[in-house]
Amino acid sequence: MARPNRRRLLVALVLLAGAVLAYLAFRPAPVAVEAALADLGPLRVTVDWIGKTRVRDRYQVAAPVAGELARPERRPGDRVRRGEVLGRIAGAAASPLDPRTRAELLARREAARAGLAEAESALERAQAAAALARGDAARAVALGRADGLSPQALEAARAGATMREEEVHMTTGALRRTQAELAGVEAALGGGRGGGGPVEVLAPADGLVLRVARESGGPVAQGAPLFELGEPGRLEVVLDLPTSDAVRLRPGQAALATGWGGAGALAAVVRRIEPSAYTKVSPLGVEEQRVDVLLDPSGPGWEALGDGYALDVQVVVESLAEAVRVPSSALFRAGDGWALYAVEQGRARRRAVEVSARGEGRAALAAGLRPGERVVLHPGDELAEGVRLRVR
Repeated sequence: MARPNRRRLLVALVLLAGAVLAYLAFRPAPVAVEAALADLGPLRVTVDWIGKTRVRDRYQVAAPVAGELARPERRPGDRVRRGEVLGRIAGAAASPLDPRTRAELLARREAARAGLAEAESALERAQAAAALARGDAARAVALGRADGLSPQALEAARAGATMREEEVHMTTGALRRTQAELAGVEAALGGGRGGGGPVEVLAPADGLVLRVARESGGPVAQGAPLFELGEPGRLEVVLDLPTSDAVRLRPGQAALATGWGGAGALAAVVRRIEPSAYTKVSPLGVEEQRVDVLLDPSGPGWEALGDGYALDVQVVVESLAEAVRVPSSALFRAGDGWALYAVEQGRARRRAVEVSARGEGRAALAAGLRPGERVVLHPGDELAEGVRLRVR
């Protein structure tokens, strides 16, 4: 009886070995994946966009009259001073001013002169107030060092000095606009030279010639653009952000500009979010609501840039001191939430996770994963719960 039992046992072992070999031969091969470790550390949440620099104080110079424009001698990059001749337009004799137009221009010139006097007085008052505020701030600092002044009063004194300086800047701009208006009226009147002499196109302010709209002479219509003036040393950065990103920004938030062609990042600060949005068609043909966000340069390095330069901007909207971090490429949508695949004993285990923030190519998780666990990067359709993995 022992021999038949041994024969049956041998047959069973052969069948079992065959089944094991068949399973090993036909089971799915492990899926090759890339993996990364979840770690614990800080995370910055940023809004990333492509920005463009522009001159903050820009002056558009247009043809004050219709006529024949002489070939401009000014070229981009030339520095000019207020009142210098940018170009000349002939043809005043062929198209003399009628009495009504001339009377209107004379009245506008008198109004511009009166406005110029008011603007000059306003600037003097603003400068005097700024000087007084600077003195108050300096005295406040001295008292603060001697513990004779509260921190709130010291901060108020500094804020007052800053506001007075901004008033000087605003009144300076108003003065320049009034000067430009007066220069335009003077040019329309022929600079006070009557008759058929050429009309001179004058620079409304000090600065550099940024653009020359007409490189050669020829007929021009009244109001045709001729020159753009500005000071490249006073730049701002413009971001045309989707409104869904713009609502996350606030004035005073820090920003970093990269991809500008030099080494390192340039610092900037959000100055203003424009109150009105506009419609813009994306490269994919989708209409989007955008809003302009203005940033002020802060720190060195900006002197290498000019008007209209492109750069990559990151605005820091939140900073987490410590969070469980995973690469953003490990996440995928699962209904209304997020999920990922963890690597456990060589197999894929699907985890539902709670994402609290995203930034810098990583995501912060509030729940669902522990530091030190491995996650699959770039999960594809071939992954499922329990699939064997081969980590590259």
